[in-house]
Amino acid sequence: MDHNYSSLLNNYKDKILNGRKLSIKLKNLLSTEVKRIKTNDSKAVISLKIFLFNEDKASEFYVHQIIKLCETIGIQTLIKVYDSIITQEELEKEIMNSNDDKTIHGILISFPVPKHINYFNLINKLDNIKDIDGLGDKNKEIFKKCSKECTQCMQSPTALSALELIRLALLYNNNIEEFFKDYYYNNLHLSENLLDLSAYDISVVGKGVSAGKPTIDLVEKCGGNVRSFNSRSGDYRGESKKSDIVISAVGRKSHIINEEFIKENAIVIDSSIISMIVDGKEVITGDVNTESVITKVKYISPVPGGVGSLTVIMLIKNLLKAYLILTCGKIKSESANENSDIIIKCDLNEDLRLYGDDNNVVCVEKAGKKIGKGESSI
Repeated sequence: MDHNYSSLLNNYKDKILNGRKLSIKLKNLLSTEVKRIKTNDSKAVISLKIFLFNEDKASEFYVHQIIKLCETIGIQTLIKVYDSIITQEELEKEIMNSNDDKTIHGILISFPVPKHINYFNLINKLDNIKDIDGLGDKNKEIFKKCSKECTQCMQSPTALSALELIRLALLYNNNIEEFFKDYYYNNLHLSENLLDLSAYDISVVGKGVSAGKPTIDLVEKCGGNVRSFNSRSGDYRGESKKSDIVISAVGRKSHIINEEFIKENAIVIDSSIISMIVDGKEVITGDVNTESVITKVKYISPVPGGVGSLTVIMLIKNLLKAYLILTCGKIKSESANENSDIIIKCDLNEDLRLYGDDNNVVCVEKAGKKIGKGESSI
């Protein structure tokens, strides 16, 4: 992180909605829940399957973060890596098989996919409970019909992350300790107790399917008076400037939101992560020019360290919710393996699982065949 940017955040730390600190607290809470599940049933295995497509560094990095968190808190992961020759039909068959596999509780299809693959056709083949990204049409339909505390569908982790930072700002005046105390006692790590936003005017900038549109749907469900904008909306500065809360989820060009879009004492949530090369170095930034708006806002979530820090946490929260739904409240599993998996480089189009204990390799499973420690077919 740039030194000047770090100094800026430090100088205005009371205004910063620190997603990174919050994610550490919530990770510990999720870890406690996994331990409780395994204490109640020593054979319980919570399992996530990830469909990963070769040669996309950003996607690999995101998946690595997921695997690292799962390994830390005791969740099993199964990675399946595909090359560009895989067909739509083959992928859809894999998804249907995973839907039917009772030992798999969540499925994540990484993006981007090869050009000839229809991503949303894949998403819509997912069992809606196992669709922990919450992007499938089934989840959207259920969410529209259900009450604020919907227990039978999944919502976008990015949208949930933005909502949690708004909760931190509105209900707890950015006091993470108080937030966490209520989060724990109300079991919010396993349920959605949505905010009442009926008193607030909210602008959402960006209508993309993975962040903007799910965020619009979520804040509307919370009763917010929502205005939404995208690149075809013309000059929306005047409308945005009327809003108590501004959520930006464009993700294409950095610092498109400045002080002209923000009214005094507004809450600003930046849901975008944009990678740029500056002076030969990779820099992570967002939609909002934090330096430009920091003196005007009441609270702001920075990039990095805001929404992005919470997104993986919310994804795993969805996975735990899926596990509890799929087991009908009865913590029971036929699988006896309690070790987490970690991602490894592998041959294309083959399943590989690396079972570890304190990062010591025990064995590798490849296409259903176990290979003893010290052996390798990779």
